[in-house]
Amino acid sequence: MVVFLRTLKKKFKKIGLSIQKLKFLYGKIDMD
Repeated sequence: MVVFLRTLKKKFKKIGLSIQKLKFLYGKIDMD
Protein backbone atom coordinates (compact mmCIF):
# COMPACT_ATOMS: atom_id res chain seq x y z
CA MET A 1 0.00 0.00 0.00
CA VAL A 2 2.82 2.42 0.87
CA VAL A 3 4.57 1.65 -2.41
CA PHE A 4 1.32 2.33 -4.26
CA LEU A 5 1.06 5.76 -2.63
CA ARG A 6 4.68 6.51 -3.53
CA THR A 7 4.10 5.69 -7.19
CA LEU A 8 0.99 7.88 -7.14
CA LYS A 9 3.01 10.79 -5.75
CA LYS A 10 5.64 10.32 -8.48
CA LYS A 11 2.94 10.28 -11.15
CA PHE A 12 1.36 13.45 -9.78
CA LYS A 13 4.78 15.15 -9.72
CA LYS A 14 5.31 14.26 -13.38
CA ILE A 15 1.82 15.52 -14.26
CA GLY A 16 2.44 18.74 -12.33
CA LEU A 17 5.74 19.32 -14.12
CA SER A 18 4.17 18.75 -17.54
CA ILE A 19 1.36 21.19 -16.66
CA GLN A 20 3.95 23.78 -15.63
CA LYS A 21 5.78 23.28 -18.94
CA LEU A 22 2.53 23.70 -20.86
CA LYS A 23 1.69 26.90 -18.96
CA PHE A 24 5.22 28.20 -19.59
CA LEU A 25 5.01 27.47 -23.33
CA TYR A 26 1.49 28.95 -23.48
CA GLY A 27 2.76 32.10 -21.76
CA LYS A 28 5.60 32.39 -24.28
CA ILE A 29 3.15 32.08 -27.17
CA ASP A 30 0.90 34.69 -25.52
CA MET A 31 3.80 37.14 -25.25
CA ASP A 32 4.56 37.10 -28.99
